Amino acid sequence: MLRVYFDTSVILYAHSMQSQMKEERAIYLLESEEHHRILGTQSLNETSVQLLKKFKRKPTEVNQVVTSLVSLVDEIAILQPITILKAISIHAKYKYHFFDSLQIAAALEYNAKVLFSEDMQDGHLIEKKLEIVNPFSR
Repeated sequence: MLRVYFDTSVILYAHSMQSQMKEERAIYLLESEEHHRILGTQSLNETSVQLLKKFKRKPTEVNQVVTSLVSLVDEIAILQPITILKAISIHAKYKYHFFDSLQIAAALEYNAKVLFSEDMQDGHLIEKKLEIVNPFSR
């Protein structure tokens, strides 16, 4: 089963009502049992912040979103100090922003083959192991 990792950008489209097409695609990918779905604690944190601040959601709503996401995915990636060190190396090598590098490092650590992200370079192969895929452009 293909191991896929979700960047915050994809999670937000599933819960922000910004674009119906992107919302439907994000929900499809999150609910699809075709893949082993991995979501990092970083994305849970970033999603919570964005829903509370940018989208003015109530804390109870955000709590429900996080609870739903945790129960929906197959695995939660918990960031470790070694993940941060790997992110620094990825940042230096590939020139991604640090928080994007942290997502990449976590995806690699959890053996994902695909990282779904709208914000990173579509089709970029990292370390000959992880492909960044923009799920909204394919």
